[in-house]
Amino acid sequence: MSSNSKKISAFVVGALIILISLQFFPRTPSVDEGEVSVKKASLLIEQGEIMEGVTLLKSVLEEDPNNLDAIWELGKLSMQSQQFDKAVERFEKFVSITTGEEKVSGLISLSDAHFFNEDKEKALISLTQASKLNTNQELEIEIQERISIINQN
Repeated sequence: MSSNSKKISAFVVGALIILISLQFFPRTPSVDEGEVSVKKASLLIEQGEIMEGVTLLKSVLEEDPNNLDAIWELGKLSMQSQQFDKAVERFEKFVSITTGEEKVSGLISLSDAHFFNEDKEKALISLTQASKLNTNQELEIEIQERISIINQN
């Protein structure tokens, strides 16, 4: 057997040993603790444990101030509890750190928060920004309907 053949054989055998041994090493998948906490908070809120859920969401934001899911959930909760100033803050933060479709959704929610906070001008500005970024024709219809409603009130 030539020297090159021996090197190739040794390489192949080594590669096989490595591949086979990888099957026996345990691997613990990584877990995003923030994601788990947000899901747990959402479940608590659904079960009526609203304050516990809010506390958990706030603790997620202490660890990661830009956790989109926690910001979004707290924004929705602020809207539901009619704390529109807080909703505006949260959706402004959401919009500031998102792009694309997420930003469009955030702008629409921000517009709703401004509208219910009786700031129609800012509500219209948010919807206009959403319309400029939007690429979804069905969503554009909804945006234009919201603009019409605000203009009528």
